[in-house]
Amino acid sequence: MKSTHIHITVCAALLMSSSVIAEQSEMKESTKVDTYPLSTCLVSGEELGAMGDPFVFHYEGTEIRFCCESCQSDFLKDPEVYLKKLAAAKLADQSSAGEKEGQAASEAQHRGHDQDATH
Repeated sequence: MKSTHIHITVCAALLMSSSVIAEQSEMKESTKVDTYPLSTCLVSGEELGAMGDPFVFHYEGTEIRFCCESCQSDFLKDPEVYLKKLAAAKLADQSSAGEKEGQAASEAQHRGHDQDATH
């Protein structure tokens, strides 16, 4: 009887802890914010910081930076236009990062060949 009670208690504790872990994981996913890949205002194209600190805004989990607060109202008039522009910038940023990784791997591979040739 005592063994059954302990077994039930342990199972209940395991279920509760797995539930807490799942909730924490969901919270982390829902609070993730994409980082902003541009050095310019998404609306005006002005260099960020040229007019003071950038105005940072989060729209549906995406970080957006403007040169000033008034650009936010322009963004909100037609966010899809600007989100497409941002998506294109992120894609370009990712492909250039991939090219850099590929180039570094290629250079490392060539260095290995150079060493083989000298031995």
